[in-house]
Amino acid sequence: MSVFSDKVRAAFQAREARVVTVPEWGMELFIYPITLAQLEAIYEDDSDYGVAARTILVRAKNEDGSPAFTKGDLDELRKFGVEDYGPAVIARIAREINAPDDLADDEQSADDVMEELAGN
Repeated sequence: MSVFSDKVRAAFQAREARVVTVPEWGMELFIYPITLAQLEAIYEDDSDYGVAARTILVRAKNEDGSPAFTKGDLDELRKFGVEDYGPAVIARIAREINAPDDLADDEQSADDVMEELAGN
């Protein structure tokens, strides 16, 4: 590996999670800074609610760093999610996960970053 690669990995390993509390689900989700690979996974679905659900699937972790949800959990939310598990709650959780303080530049939103990446 190169010196640059070593620095990238060191920064990744040193990252710290912030907590998003989901009272409707009785859970705390641990959110680490987003990577390009995660952005690619999240935005493979074009629908707003699909992106919101994938954001939760890709970014939410348990306290030990393991994924908080499985692909099967996402499928259940898509098919049967209502009330506390419905679109409004899913959208709110995704907004909290993607809060601007998670980005390196607090002035930019996730949408701003995606527009820049797309060259718009």
